Amino acid sequence: MKLIGCTPDGTPDGSLLKVGRAHSRHLRHHSVHVLAVAKGEGRNSSSVLVRQREHDAPRYPGLLTTTVGAHLLTQTSPQDVIDTASEGTGVGLGALSYVGAFEVADGVENEICSLWTAEADIRMATSVFLRANVHEIERQRITPHLAESLKLWVTKQ
Repeated sequence: MKLIGCTPDGTPDGSLLKVGRAHSRHLRHHSVHVLAVAKGEGRNSSSVLVRQREHDAPRYPGLLTTTVGAHLLTQTSPQDVIDTASEGTGVGLGALSYVGAFEVADGVENEICSLWTAEADIRMATSVFLRANVHEIERQRITPHLAESLKLWVTKQ
């Protein structure tokens, strides 16, 4: 699997990185994240769908994170990543809305992340997901990806 490398400012630099190497050497790369918003509540919703990472995950074990998060691989678009993740999780996402980009560079990850939102019927979500109020979840144990996503999303509302 090859990731798209980028410069410190987030511009793709044409490099192709192996996933393991990118993480072990803390090389900057792109990822895509989605916050599923409660269907019918739109931009003013305070309810999002989050998931808990596996307790044996190599990075951020057991922490809450975005609904969907994936690396941007070569020859894929953010929509491809989201469609694949949507199918894999069983969460049907509506039309995507681009929110913005943020950086996670914490010694574990070194990513430029694009954030998207999509409406979802979160009543149909599997037990892997939790419905959370954005104003309360910040008190939970969350990944930096979710923390930055929530900050960006709240400021854009």
